[in-house]
Amino acid sequence: MSSKAFEQAVKDRDRHLRKYLNKYTAGDSVKMLQELPPGSVDLAAFDPPYNIGQKYDYYNDKRAKDEYLDWARKWLHGVYRALTMTGSFWLVINDELVSEMDVLAKQAGFYKRSHVIWYYTFGQNSPKKLTPSHAHLLYYVVNRDKFTFNVDK
Repeated sequence: MSSKAFEQAVKDRDRHLRKYLNKYTAGDSVKMLQELPPGSVDLAAFDPPYNIGQKYDYYNDKRAKDEYLDWARKWLHGVYRALTMTGSFWLVINDELVSEMDVLAKQAGFYKRSHVIWYYTFGQNSPKKLTPSHAHLLYYVVNRDKFTFNVDK
C-alpha cells in the first residue's frame, strides 16, 4: 500500500469512528461491532447483561444458556476484531458466568492478564436470597507481549 493510500485509509477510519467518540450508543452490540473498522479500537469495556431475568426495555435477559453463550461468543469475536494489535479489553461479569466467559474470551484469541474481584457496598437488596456484593473484572489483551497499559494514568 502506498503512503498516500495508507493516509487516506487512516482518514477514512477516523471519519467513521468520529460518530462513536465520547458517546453512549444503544443498539445491538454484535451488529455495531461489525460496523467498526478492524483494528480501530485501543480499549474496550463490556458489562453485558448477566442472563438473570433483569427487566430491560428491548432485551430478553432470560435466554437458554446455550443461546446466551452463543450471543456472547459473537460479541467477543467482534471485540477481538475491532481491537488494535496492542488493544486491551475489560469484561465485567457475575459468578455464574465467569468461567464460561473466560473460556469464550480465550477461544476468541484473547490472553488474560488479570482477574480482579470488585467488592462494592451498594446495589439492590433481595428479600429472597443473599445479594452478591462483588463482580468479576477480567482483563484481556490481544497480544500477550505488546499491549498498552498506562499505569501512571
